[in-house]
Order: sequence, then C-alpha cells, then structure tokens
Amino acid sequence: MNNSRKWGARGNLLDALDSFVTRDRAMFVALIFVPVTVLAEIVGIWSQPDLRWRFPLGHDFVAFWAAARAYAEGGLPALYNLPGFAAIQDTVSVRPGLLLWHYPPFYLLLILPLAGLPFWFGWAVFQAGGMSALAITARRFLPAKGLLGWAVVFGAPVMAVTLVQGQNGAWFAAALIGGVAAVEQGRKWIAAFLFAFLLAKPQIGLLVPVILLARRDYLCLGLTVVVGASFLMITTAILGIEAWRAFFANTGALTDALTDPELLAQMPTVYATLSLAGVPHAAAFATQALVALAVAVIIWRIWRSPSCRPDLRLAALLFAVLLVPPYGFRYDMVAALAATCLLVRDAMAHGWLRGERTGIAVLWLWPAAFPALALMTGAQTGAALLFFGLWLVWRRVRLTVAENLPSSPRIDASPAS
Repeated sequence: MNNSRKWGARGNLLDALDSFVTRDRAMFVALIFVPVTVLAEIVGIWSQPDLRWRFPLGHDFVAFWAAARAYAEGGLPALYNLPGFAAIQDTVSVRPGLLLWHYPPFYLLLILPLAGLPFWFGWAVFQAGGMSALAITARRFLPAKGLLGWAVVFGAPVMAVTLVQGQNGAWFAAALIGGVAAVEQGRKWIAAFLFAFLLAKPQIGLLVPVILLARRDYLCLGLTVVVGASFLMITTAILGIEAWRAFFANTGALTDALTDPELLAQMPTVYATLSLAGVPHAAAFATQALVALAVAVIIWRIWRSPSCRPDLRLAALLFAVLLVPPYGFRYDMVAALAATCLLVRDAMAHGWLRGERTGIAVLWLWPAAFPALALMTGAQTGAALLFFGLWLVWRRVRLTVAENLPSSPRIDASPAS
C-alpha cells in the first residue's frame, strides 16, 4: 500500500510537470532565450570601459581567426609561437588568457579564408555558414512544422552558446546529420563527403564506422575512407607534412584542457565527470574507454534492429556522439539538440510516454546550466544528461520492438497544448 501511494504521488508529480510543458510556453522560451543571452553578453562586455565598443562575441572564434591570420602572415611556425599568437588574439579578444591551437591541419585548411576578413565579419560569416548548414539538414530532425519547430532548434540554449563563443558545433552536427540523411536516400558519395568532413573534428565521427557496419553498408564505408584519404592528401599537399608533425607534437598540450577545472566543467564527457570528481586520470580514461565500448554496442544494436524507426536510430547516434570521446565541449551538444528534436517528433507521431515532456524540456534547457553547476559543486552533469537522452531513446526502441507502443497505457497520444 505504501509503495502504491509513493508511485501514485510520483505519477501525479510527473503528470503535473508534463502538463506544465505546453506549446505556448515552449514557444515563449525559445523565442527569447538566444536574444536575451546575447544581449546580456554584450552588456557585460561593454560595461567594462577598456572593452567598450570592441566586438563582444566570438570568444572561442578568436582562436580560429587568429590561426588563419597567423598562418597567412608567418606560416606554420606562427601557430605555435605563443607570444606572436597571443599578440594577434589580443587585438580582438575580450576575454583574458591565450587560446591554444589544437585542431588538425585539415581544419586549418578549411578556415584559411578567414585570414582575409575582419574579425567581426569573419565571425558573422562563420556563424551564418554553420546555421545555414544546420537549417539545410533540419528537415531530417525538425520537431514541428512552422515557427515553433524552427524556434525550438535555433532558440535553444546550446545555440546561444554557439553564437556567443563563435564555435563550430552547428557545422559538425550538420555534417553528421546530413551524412546520415544521404545514406538513407542512397546518395553514398554525398554521405562519404560529409562523413569525411568530420576529419576536421574527428571525435564527432567516431561512431560513423559503427553505424555503417551495422547497416552492412560497406560501399559507403569504403567511399568515406577514399574521400577522407583524399582530404588528407590535399591538406598535406597544401600545408606540408610539417603541419602533421607539428599537430601531433602539440597534442601533449591537450593535457591542460583535460586537467583544468574550468574546462572540465564545460565538457559533457564521462572522463570530465570523473576527473572533476577527483578520480585519478588513468582510472577516468579507463572508465571512459569502457563506456565508449558499451555505447558503441548499444548504437550497433539499435542500428541493426529492423523494427527501429529511423528517427530513433538517428537520435540514439546523436546523443551518443559525446559519450565516446573523453574530449568534447558544450557547444558540440548541437547534435544532442537535434536528438531531442527527434524525440519530440517521434512522440508527436506515436504518443507521449509519462514524464517524457518534462524529460525533453530538461534535455533542451540543461546545457545552459551544467557548467556553472559543475564549478559550484564539482558535479559534472553533462554526460548524465546525454545518458538520460539515450535512455529515453532506448525506452522507445524497446517498446517499438515489443510492439507495445501503440497500446501502452503510459502513452498520452494527445499533443501538448
């Protein structure tokens, strides 16, 4: 009797929370979040007399722009000449500290055109390109028709982070989603090109071979290898073999990012969660490797299941992207945003599970909060959020496979109002 009462109370609480998440409230928050965040950032920067009227956005984009300009002015050595690299950043940066260059040479090749642009214009072009790429792929994951669907995507907290920091999360999420869409449509060369593009940020594409092998799409996997090898050869021909030597020699500097609490607070990875909690680095890395293997198996099983709906397959992949590598940041969670949208779309088509509206609201909002919470408490909840999203997908997959979804009493097929 006591257990029934407790479950009833929990059920009533979930029902109450679910009823609070309505279309009107979602629209309101989605329309104001990004403008308010950007405005607050501008006011915060310009309130400092020495920074007034300096371009206030693109705090991480500083590294991209400075790398392109440094290479254009002094070649490869200029990227790793810290005083000179810092001097270029100081001309535009509004945040203290030096941003080091860690990206592979292929990414450097892609951003070299930024060297000829003023900083503010380069930021605008870079962000417009990423948002446009995401918009082109949006029909693969848009959660609703009309303004609400677009507002939920481009008004999300993680998009505010991407804009303020001037980061590349939208670019690489679009490449991964577009590659999957191309595979589904049988456009293997396009898929290979988009998957190979992920070599610019290889941790985002670690699960691509898993899904292609699960699909037994050996042709697309082979084409991806060919296109990727071509990209690397073109990069080497233009930048030289020294670019790769310098990149691998510089990888030791990544240990700073993997030990700095302020950076760990922004990393929604298993390694960051454990390291911030004081677990020794070797143990944290070992646990990350085991989790990566387990996640790869889960993705394999979901993508092998013939009864799993395509939206759920893609959502699982996008939630799992940052659960495999030890290194990844909050702005990379644009992929998780798309996964959240796919969950909404599946729920709208097949019915809502109890507590799902509340869970999806948390998935959408939490990227705005978890770094600050991590710094205050030492608890990094970003990875837990991704596991939660993956669990929501797995729950739907299991119900779908069991053919219980249409008749389950836990489902409310009526849309939120």
